[in-house]
Amino acid sequence: MGTITISVPDELDKTMKEFKLDWSDVAIRAIFDKAEKLKRLKEVSSKIKISDRAAKEFTDRISES
Repeated sequence: MGTITISVPDELDKTMKEFKLDWSDVAIRAIFDKAEKLKRLKEVSSKIKISDRAAKEFTDRISES
């Protein structure tokens, strides 16, 4: 299993400490959800015939949202 270390702003750290949650599990779920959405987007976009530039702009917009 891979390991990721993240830094969070002090205010967020303070809020996180107020709640006794498994924050690693929360992060894993969020990353998993995002990865699944990107995989589905890739599947859909692979069926669409557009230029590489247009595809990059499209995925950049999706990532920003």
